[in-house]
Amino acid sequence: MGLTKNYVNIYSEVPKSQRAAGGVMMCIHQKYKDIIDKYNIYHERIMLAKLKFQNGFITIIEIYSPEEGRNKMSEDFYAYLQKAIQKTP
Repeated sequence: MGLTKNYVNIYSEVPKSQRAAGGVMMCIHQKYKDIIDKYNIYHERIMLAKLKFQNGFITIIEIYSPEEGRNKMSEDFYAYLQKAIQKTP
């Protein structure tokens, strides 16, 4: 997790050789940085952040889905996505 001038940046790190083939990044405005309850990286392409507001929680799911035609990669991706969704209250 990093902080730029106006945003908190949460990202899944992938090796430079895999850039543009995986990895996701979520930018949350700095005024919300204190309400970030937690974040989880479930896969290099799937990330969740949970924000705590006065009336409850909001979960943001950030994904980078595989290109169409990559059947094995798509199957794995959607299996991980389904697991991440099932673990989200």
